[in-house]
Amino acid sequence: MAQAGEFSKRAFLNGRLDFSQVQALAKLIEAKSEKGAKMMAKQLKGALKDFVQSTRTALLELLASSEVLIDYAEEDLPLDLGTTMQAKLHATLEKLQGILEFSKSQSARLEGYKLCIVGKPNVGKSSFLNALLLEERALVSPIAGTTRDTIEEIISLYGSCLKIIDTAGIRHASDAIESLGIAKSLKSMQESDIILALFDLSAPLDSQDQHILELLGAQKDKIIGVIFNKDDCPQELDTQALLNALPHSLPPLKLNTKQPCLPLLKDLLKPLFEEDSPNESVILASLTQQQALEQTITHLTSAAHTLASLELELFSYHLKDALESLAQITQPYQVEELLDTLFSRFCLGK
Repeated sequence: MAQAGEFSKRAFLNGRLDFSQVQALAKLIEAKSEKGAKMMAKQLKGALKDFVQSTRTALLELLASSEVLIDYAEEDLPLDLGTTMQAKLHATLEKLQGILEFSKSQSARLEGYKLCIVGKPNVGKSSFLNALLLEERALVSPIAGTTRDTIEEIISLYGSCLKIIDTAGIRHASDAIESLGIAKSLKSMQESDIILALFDLSAPLDSQDQHILELLGAQKDKIIGVIFNKDDCPQELDTQALLNALPHSLPPLKLNTKQPCLPLLKDLLKPLFEEDSPNESVILASLTQQQALEQTITHLTSAAHTLASLELELFSYHLKDALESLAQITQPYQVEELLDTLFSRFCLGK
């Protein structure tokens, strides 16, 4: 009987797949969204492998030019050779940095976005979740502090997964159990990609709202949206003052949870799920690949400094280090134990 990952392991050991393609296959098997699966399918076809090979060729050409300048320093070499080398190096660096930044930004598309619903007690968070799901998923009560734990649901949005997390109302609580729920709410905020903060249109801003604004203000790297709930009630909240106090990435919404909310959420989040651009053919899906590229960029940055000061021996040294780091992306290890661990995650035979 075939072992887990046996066929893929044979393909790798026989040179039919490189390590980047093996990792892409693992990510494809584990993909949680249609979009993530499509991204990994591109890498499985060799997009990353081809990118690494073309980058390696460019660096080898630079290394060869450097060796020529070192060995034939007294010969009549082209006057613009150094300038040409600098231009090629900077172009390569720019391309690598773009790939790295893009890869880091796409982790949410591969794994699925995490959306956290926050607000003070009784602002309508659980009602909002129920209106999104069109079912009574969360218990709703006029008693503040009813939700004492996070509630998680996954929906599909534009071909990607969206994990929605309903949290306990944030306030200063004396009850030990409620305090634990609030601590989980704060943790969910920190771990989420998107935070939707609910505020009650029918009541003026109070100290609990102010506390939430302070917490949101500290979430510098998050996508933040403001939802004004209870739009069917007389308005008491100064919405403009609140928006001025809170940097937000998404346009504010006014709603009441007696209406279906999913269409509104789809429109709100649509820019995050737009179709992939042509530049998305190459992506580093694993942390080890990203770290290898970061090391490559570090070595090439050092190489650029030494080239600018015409320290050609050091320039060649840094280029060789960059080539070694680059190779880690497609063929990082030959350790049997590591390979067994990786392929064991595959399906039987695959």
